[in-house]
Amino acid sequence: MGINPSSLETLQQCMSERTPVTFASENVDIVFQTYILEVTNDHVSLQNRVPPEYIGKTTESKNFSLQANMLRFSSSKIESDGENILFPFGELSEIEETRQTERFPFTMDEHVICEIKNPYDQETILSKHVLDMSSSGLSIRSPKPSKLFLAGTKFDKIKVLIDGELYSQTPATVVYSRKLLDLSGKVRVQVGLKFEI
Repeated sequence: MGINPSSLETLQQCMSERTPVTFASENVDIVFQTYILEVTNDHVSLQNRVPPEYIGKTTESKNFSLQANMLRFSSSKIESDGENILFPFGELSEIEETRQTERFPFTMDEHVICEIKNPYDQETILSKHVLDMSSSGLSIRSPKPSKLFLAGTKFDKIKVLIDGELYSQTPATVVYSRKLLDLSGKVRVQVGLKFEI
């Protein structure tokens, strides 16, 4: 239980740089994108971006998670200061992160796009905004669930473009697909892709 100094530093960096983090609870099938407001000696405070219709199920949960950059934390308990969500460090445990490389988040303004050729018709090109990327993979945002993004789906080649210029192209496999309530309050689907290098 508790938090180590390097993890504390990551949380503080996310707070100072206004890097979006995600909050989830076991009873709700949506992950909530939010910001860290405060990191103290005994807790981390998140902006409460859980809509009223999900608050009941969220508070009834027995397991909660917080993802900040490469780190994932789990807690059996959250608290509130009347407005924001508090993760007490005494209840927080770090889940070993499987990613070996640092992930970099992108905003819509940064124009980082992933182009994917539909493997079923080998013709349609889908263009998706990249949420974050590392040397081992990336995650993209899609407006709704699709059979195309089921875990295990393989793509012969995905292209990453930054400001319209080709940055990389490589085969990739879908590793997860989940509902995400983004910072604008819209429910999207976040799809994780692992590069097959």
